[in-house]
Amino acid sequence: MKENEFTIKTHPWRRAISRFLPPAYGCRALLAMAFINIITYFGSRLFTSGWYHYSMETALDKAVPYVKEFIIVYIPVSYLQWAIGYYMISRDTRENCNTLIGAEIIGKILCLICFLLLPTTMVRENITGADFLNRCVRYLYEVDPADNLFPSIHCLDSWIIFRSTFYLKSLPRWAKPLHLIISLLVFASTLFVKQHVIVDVFGGIIVAEIGLLIMTRVIRKH
Repeated sequence: MKENEFTIKTHPWRRAISRFLPPAYGCRALLAMAFINIITYFGSRLFTSGWYHYSMETALDKAVPYVKEFIIVYIPVSYLQWAIGYYMISRDTRENCNTLIGAEIIGKILCLICFLLLPTTMVRENITGADFLNRCVRYLYEVDPADNLFPSIHCLDSWIIFRSTFYLKSLPRWAKPLHLIISLLVFASTLFVKQHVIVDVFGGIIVAEIGLLIMTRVIRKH
C-alpha cells in the first residue's frame, strides 16, 4: 500500500519532468553531438599546436572593421540560438532529430578533417580599450586561440539551426526569418570581432549543407 502511494505521489513529477526533457533518442543524439564537438574543437589541437598554420586572410578581410559591439552577438546571442534550436530539434520526431543532429555531426567531422589537413590562423585585433566590451573580446582571444578557423564551427552551428526551420513543422512562421536574421548576425559577428575570415564563414555553411545532403539521403533510404 505504501509503495502504491509513493508511486501515485511521484508520478505527476515524472510526467512534469518528461514534458521538458527530450525523448531518449533526442538525449542520445545530443550526447553524441557534444562528444564530436569536444573531439573536433579540443582534440585536433593535441596534434596541430606545433604545426605550421596557413592564413586565408584577404584584402577584403583586412578592410572589415573591428566592431566591439558584435561580441554580444558572438557569445550570448549565438549560444542562446544553439541552446533553443538543438533543444527543439531533440524533441522533434526521430527522423528530423536524426537528420539534423546527424548533419551537424558530419559537418563537425568535416571540420576536424580540415583542421588536421589545413590548419589556419589569422592576425587578431590589437585591442587597447579598457571598457567592458573590449575586455570581453580580449578574454575571448585568450580562451580561444587563433586556430581551428576553417571552417567556422560558429557558422556551422548557426546555419544548422536556421536550416532546421525547414524541417520542424511545429515552429511558427516567424521562426524561419528570425533564425535567418540571427544566423546572418552571427556570421557578421565572427568577422567584426576578428575571430574568423570570410572564407571560414562560407566553409561553415558548406560543411553544414554537405551534412544535410548526406543525412537526408540516408534517412530517405531507410
